[in-house]
Amino acid sequence: HGDTSHHSSKTGLTINHINGVKTDSVAQLYVALENTKPGDEAEVVYYRGSKKLTAKVQLSDRAKAGIAN
Repeated sequence: HGDTSHHSSKTGLTINHINGVKTDSVAQLYVALENTKPGDEAEVVYYRGSKKLTAKVQLSDRAKAGIAN
């Protein structure tokens, strides 16, 4: 079972936490976002290579963004 939803080997980017919830799997990613809605802000802790970074992002509506389930 690989972590394909929150890790990009092409960019060296790995999402570690969303809103304080550890995201080691797709299931945990959904848990981290389950109480959010489009327009909410989320704090994302991620690594680019070995550098730990934090960003605040505004969530979008998947359907409006053209992203399939």
